[in-house]
Amino acid sequence: MVKKSSELLRQVKGLGARLRRLELWQNEINKVLEMGKPEIYVDPLTYAKDEFDKRLIKTLLLQRVATAPELARMIGEPDRFKVTKRLQRFQQESTTQGEQWLTFDPRNRLEHYRAWWIISDVISPKLLTPTPDAAAQKADLCGDVEPAPIIEQN
Repeated sequence: MVKKSSELLRQVKGLGARLRRLELWQNEINKVLEMGKPEIYVDPLTYAKDEFDKRLIKTLLLQRVATAPELARMIGEPDRFKVTKRLQRFQQESTTQGEQWLTFDPRNRLEHYRAWWIISDVISPKLLTPTPDAAAQKADLCGDVEPAPIIEQN
């Protein structure tokens, strides 16, 4: 009986060692697969059809989160419903193409109620990072409104 239990113990230890080696191999394979995966980002400006769309998207990229009335005020558009319609079109087109970069959240979240949010993990960090002329760009588009911090959408 003692002999059988020691043999079983030896076999269990051997299985444990094999399992650890398999886990190490799996981790190495996962690293290789992740390294080979290219990062694909969405360029929201491709959804712009005219100058108004470009101003709207650039302002939203600078702010990262804003309500339709705030965006309308920032770009100098008196009709907030026009802004809302454009944002809805951007959201629908990007969802249809499988690269959603904009979402509407009607809840009160982080001091923003019924706001449009940029999904920052699908947009190139270059578009979200301020450039040297960002101060002039912000002054042109937003007036004195400060951009919001980057918030990951999960």
